[in-house]
Amino acid sequence: MMAINFDPNQFVRIKKLILLKGECLEISKLHMENYSNISNYSNFYSSMSDVIDVLLTSQINDELTSASNNNRYPLIPLLEQIYRSLETLESQKFFHNSQIDLEQAFTWRTDFLNGSHYLDFTVSSYSVFECWVSKIYDGIFDEDSYRKKRVSLALKYLSKIHAIEKPEEKEKNLIKALSECSLYISGAQKIQQVIKLAKEKNPSIDNVNMLEKIMFYGSLRNTIHNLGRHQKKTSQTLCDITLEHQEPAFTTDYSNYVELCRDIVYIYKEIIESIGTNSSEHCINTKAP
Repeated sequence: MMAINFDPNQFVRIKKLILLKGECLEISKLHMENYSNISNYSNFYSSMSDVIDVLLTSQINDELTSASNNNRYPLIPLLEQIYRSLETLESQKFFHNSQIDLEQAFTWRTDFLNGSHYLDFTVSSYSVFECWVSKIYDGIFDEDSYRKKRVSLALKYLSKIHAIEKPEEKEKNLIKALSECSLYISGAQKIQQVIKLAKEKNPSIDNVNMLEKIMFYGSLRNTIHNLGRHQKKTSQTLCDITLEHQEPAFTTDYSNYVELCRDIVYIYKEIIESIGTNSSEHCINTKAP
């Protein structure tokens, strides 16, 4: 068999993605031992495995094409066949525009494309975490109790604001009241409450480290709203990934994203084991397709 020389950096990234997927599937299998009669399901770990598939298959396909063919040879006949299928001068013009840009995409813009792939992976994997932790929150916490507390706090603010005479002071307190008394519960707030409960149930967990990693992962995810650029003025660094104001996330090794995602997987595992919801309906969806 002919030896194939793979890109060493891409080889490590693919290997780490494969191993993380395998870990998720193994934990998922153990997680479902009490549900042996259920064959159609999803849980946090299977959802994370699905998210990994999107990046993993893309990286594998790209590396196989690049490593086994000289200058991505199959791309040339593909483009030639597409060009022959074009029926109008306008579509041919559009094709030439794309062809020139694609040549750059497959040469000096490959690092930008890799960064974009891993940003998409961060967005999707964070969504998995937020979704399944929110499911725990929704199943455990009493929404009516939360609303009553917010209404009570709002009434206190209104009483205080009513007694204030200075307009600027009234406005300051009104803004604070609107911020603190909203009935909307964000995903971040739900995560914080669930981790707080986990700490109460299991004082040995490092909730500070958990929140630090989750908040950093959330900051990475939030760059999706600004074309990948970090909007906060404070810089952040974790797992050799750096966020600087008005700059895209920077790392010398995209494998660091996979390592950080693995940390998130085990944070979720520690949360459900601490709370005692490891085998409850809050951690499994039996309506999976």
